[in-house]
Amino acid sequence: MLRITTKESQDCLILQLEGKLAGPWVGELRDCWQSNHKEEIMLVLSRKPGETILVPDCGVAVTVVAINGNRVRLGISAPENVDI
Repeated sequence: MLRITTKESQDCLILQLEGKLAGPWVGELRDCWQSNHKEEIMLVLSRKPGETILVPDCGVAVTVVAINGNRVRLGISAPENVDI
């Protein structure tokens, strides 16, 4: 499981990653960040079925439920006050 906390100021965005990020994931995250660190910034993470990404600032959890060919089923859980 990987937990991502974001903190934003006027001149920067800080992503704090907590959890298991090791081996090839480290290189993939670095390469992804560098290739997308332009005008629009997007962090792309790969997950296996059953793995979850938590966004604790808003209480959202995104879980990869299944992968069938080019289709990915995601399960999203969030507090009642967060629109999905």
